[in-house]
Amino acid sequence: MRLRTPLILTTLAVVLGASSCGNRVETHLAFPAAADLTVDPEPAYPEAALQPGQAGADAERAWWTEVLIWGRMHHDRVARICAWARELKNPTAPGQCGAK
Repeated sequence: MRLRTPLILTTLAVVLGASSCGNRVETHLAFPAAADLTVDPEPAYPEAALQPGQAGADAERAWWTEVLIWGRMHHDRVARICAWARELKNPTAPGQCGAK
């Protein structure tokens, strides 16, 4: 009988320890990338675009392309942040992150 007591206690300790592992709460939260939380400045209007002629028109067209890319990049960042907020079940006001 003396030999079985340590065996029973060891078995109980292992069973109780293993059963407590299944009830753990997830504490790791995935935050948005740091790049999504920074704001890049809008592309500056080039002085070359003020020149008359084809060169000025080309410079302005190139600037508009840069502004379009800049805007889409920021739109994508906001979309990723909104997706993160929805995953956390964060309430949003009407008009924010597609909420109605």
